[in-house]
Amino acid sequence: MRSIVVRVGSGAFFASLLLLALLLAFPDRREPLVAAYELVLGALAIGAILGALRALEPGKWEAPSVFERSAEKPPRPEPIAELERMDRVLVLAASSAFDVHHRLRPLLRDLTSERLYAHHGVELDREPERARALVGDELWEVVRPGRELELRSGPGLPLADTARLVLALERL
Repeated sequence: MRSIVVRVGSGAFFASLLLLALLLAFPDRREPLVAAYELVLGALAIGAILGALRALEPGKWEAPSVFERSAEKPPRPEPIAELERMDRVLVLAASSAFDVHHRLRPLLRDLTSERLYAHHGVELDREPERARALVGDELWEVVRPGRELELRSGPGLPLADTARLVLALERL
């Protein structure tokens, strides 16, 4: 509290000295200089009041500075569970044929079946020849009805190949 009084007192003293110097330099500008002096004293009084309030409750009135706020990282959004699941499926499918057959293939079959029926009126399981002509050989090899898992520990499907399959799906 004492530091607040010292700061306000020294501020008022220097403002008074400045007013005196300006009045001596510009005697004909007395009214605007006194008005400016009153504004400075009012600002010092407001500063003293705010300082006293801050002294009463130290943590309550302090806001982080602009630099502190800019250094804070924005909160990271919650991951979307379905996207995380799809990411896991793609990673696993890239590692083994088993995961391609049992994890990626059902997803691709569902999407292919829905798109074929919605855009072309073709059912994947009932009209395999028409479906094959529409989806293309590469996607057909993965989604065709009756596809069996040849080698359980075989190589997976590289992500580049999966990307081509997704593009083929999007073209449907």
